[in-house]
This record gives sequence, C-alpha cells and structure tokens, in this order.
Amino acid sequence: MAYYNITASTEFGPAMYENEAWYSEYQRVCQVDPGALPTSGFNTSIQLSTFNRPSVPTSTPASTGASPTLSSTAQATPTTTGGISPNGLCGASNHGYTCLGSQFGDCCSKYGRCGSADAYCASENCDPEYGDCSSTPGTNISPNGLCGASNNGYTCLGSQFGGCCSKYGSCGSSDDYCGSGNCDADYGTCA
Repeated sequence: MAYYNITASTEFGPAMYENEAWYSEYQRVCQVDPGALPTSGFNTSIQLSTFNRPSVPTSTPASTGASPTLSSTAQATPTTTGGISPNGLCGASNHGYTCLGSQFGDCCSKYGRCGSADAYCASENCDPEYGDCSSTPGTNISPNGLCGASNNGYTCLGSQFGGCCSKYGSCGSSDDYCGSGNCDADYGTCA
C-alpha cells in the first residue's frame, strides 16, 4: 500500500502542519487501507428498446410428398417505454418517445425528430405511431430568423425575415437564401 506524505507536498501550507487536529485526521484518512472498506454495488445497466424478431421462414421438404409451402410471421413489433419527448427525439429507436404534447412540435418524422413543419408532418415524412401526422404544418414560423431541422423545425414561410430558408439555416429573400443549391424547400419557398 502506498501512502501520501503531506509534509513533502507543496500544496499544503505550514499552518496546516502545525494544526495537530487537522494533521492527525488527514494522516488517519490517507493511511486507511481501502481494501478494508465496505463496498456496495451499483447498477450500470442501460435501458434499451427491444424488438420481437420475426421467425425464420419455414418450408415443407419436397421429400415428404407434400407441395412446398412457405410461411412467416409479421414484421418486428417495437416494445417501447413511451412518454412525451424531453429532447426533441421520438420513435421506436428513441425510447418510444412521442411528440404529442412536446415543446418541439406534435409531429414525429420518420427520422426520429419532433417538429411541426412539412419535414415532420407531411404524410411521406411523418410516423403516426409517435406523433400527430394530421397537425397543420407551417405553424412553426421562425421568431428569430433561424430555420430548418437543426433550428427547432422553424419555417420561414410567413416570417418577417424572408420566406426562403437557406441550407445553412437562415431565413432571407435574396438568391443566397432562395437560389438553387442554397435553399431548403422543406422550410421555405425556393426560386
């Protein structure tokens, strides 16, 4: 066992060495054998979503005289923990969080993000199991000139900053925002 010699340390001032009560307590604590101390276990497990795996397709061998048949089970069904999303993430791969009632918007995109723009609510983008796909998109108008998926799903449509959302996440009305190659059509109009 190794001991720490406080008298050789430059971290402690001379007044500490002269305080006998402090010095004896410090030496007592530092010289204790940590192996003799009781230990308690702690939980290091991580909660994961689990899936029921579909069974492997089976067939009837031709040697039995029966005609070959193929059968299988339904798609994997997620087992989720649920609850309202605390962080803007949703869906089976994100603890089964729902966007309904979240501060990020009621729609859950198929990519696992909550929002209220077309990128989240449009039928081809929305996951109805974890959000409201009938929510009216475009009601998440940018209050600060920022837009896009990385900016709370804010849209520039109807904003005071311009109707186009640049691919860099800013609202505006010039070619830098609206021009081909610069514009994000999911969060504003494009030229």
